[in-house]
Amino acid sequence: MQQEYTEARTAERAGTQLPRDCRAVKTIRSLISFGAHVFAGTEGDGIYRSSDHGDTWAKTDVNNTLLAQQLVFTFCTKDQALFAGAQNGIYKSTDGGATFQRIINGFPPNIGLFAWSLTVSGGDIVAAVTVLLSPSEPLDGIFYSSDDGSTWHQATLPITPTAVTAVASDGSSLAYAGVFGQSSSVKGLYKSTDAGVTWTQRQALNVDIERLAANGSNVLAGGLFGAYYSTDFGESWAFSDPPGNCPFGCGIFTYTFRGTSVFAGDEVGMFFSTNSGATWVPINEGFPQCPIPDVEASCADSNYLFAGSFRMKVSGASYWELERRRLHQVQLRL
Repeated sequence: MQQEYTEARTAERAGTQLPRDCRAVKTIRSLISFGAHVFAGTEGDGIYRSSDHGDTWAKTDVNNTLLAQQLVFTFCTKDQALFAGAQNGIYKSTDGGATFQRIINGFPPNIGLFAWSLTVSGGDIVAAVTVLLSPSEPLDGIFYSSDDGSTWHQATLPITPTAVTAVASDGSSLAYAGVFGQSSSVKGLYKSTDAGVTWTQRQALNVDIERLAANGSNVLAGGLFGAYYSTDFGESWAFSDPPGNCPFGCGIFTYTFRGTSVFAGDEVGMFFSTNSGATWVPINEGFPQCPIPDVEASCADSNYLFAGSFRMKVSGASYWELERRRLHQVQLRL
């Protein structure tokens, strides 16, 4: 199941990269710039919002008992609405992120709904999810909504997935998904040409995929120990590994487009590419050197690039951090 895969990859990274006396504290799992705000989805503490480029932050919808203590994996936006994917479903805000409503109509009856990744394709909201039909029966797949989240429908894939880790689109009718199946021959990249309704496998990228991003013909795929890029809408691929001292190879855990440039984050910091992800330049000035920053999320507003880091602290201090790249670093203290 997807949850087991996520826990395993986090434990593997922590076990190979971090000192024995470090322990995990709160983590930023997702970031997005929307309207006049930047939003941060946390691991177990809901959503925070900043209206001043990250100088100050406030928790949103604090009285929402469904969301306030949730792990928030992902965001996307459509028109004037903000969508969030969490450990217990999909949420929508129509008031600038001040309040959120859970929108799960159309999913099968279940005891749990994990929304791992969200994107917008051709007017549809597309979601990579795990639906727990029972304690021992997960349904992993892709669902889409053509009415801004009011109702959801299961997409058609040629296999029965064991996990769908990511979906991505630049808003066009082309969408991309990272899929795991019952055998290694059916894992890897899947592509939709009808806004997420039906999908076909692209054998050119038959690898483990953790993150995806798309901007026109440029598609990027990051795994735990490697990364790839395409400049022909995902039809052919080349290696895109960033530099770094990673024991098993450096993957990419987050991508942010800004114009024709791409920013990426992984277990050794942030990187910048001006050639569609073919090569990367480190941009780690301002990051602490110890403990090592593990960048799990990123976004950009009009002035700043933000990087949310999975941090390990020797002390037990309860705070999470956001690195803001312009001239200085900002810390968000709870």
